[in-house]
Parts: sequence; structure tokens; C-alpha cells
Amino acid sequence: MAIESESRAVCAQLFLLLRREREQRGLSKYSLAAQTGLAQQTIGYVERGMTSPSLDTILRINGATIHKPCAGSAKM
Repeated sequence: MAIESESRAVCAQLFLLLRREREQRGLSKYSLAAQTGLAQQTIGYVERGMTSPSLDTILRINGATIHKPCAGSAKM
């Protein structure tokens, strides 16, 4: 039970950080949803901890809010 509680606490902190980063970059949930291909409702649920998102969902949100590729970077 302690591990599950710790896991939830870590997830809550992660979601809070993602939301703060989105807000600092001036992105709305709508624009983030458009960039990630996720539903706006999904973004809201994740940020409020109302769902357990897949790793893919977390990485999509992270990629759109934190790790923006440079304009001149080449794709591999």
C-alpha cells in the first residue's frame, strides 16, 4: 500500500509540473490538445489527476510543453 501511495504522490507532482509548464508557455488546453493529438478533456483529466494516463500520453504532453525541438534540428 505504501508504494501505491508514493506512486500516486509522484504522479500528482508530475501532472502539476506539466500544467505549470503549459501555463508558463502560454499554452491553452485547447492548443496543447491540438499539438499532441489528444482530446482537450484528456489534458484536463491528466492535469487534475482524474485519470491514469499511458506513458505515450505523458510523453506527448511533455514533448509539447517542455521539449520543443529547435527549428534547425534534423530528424533522424
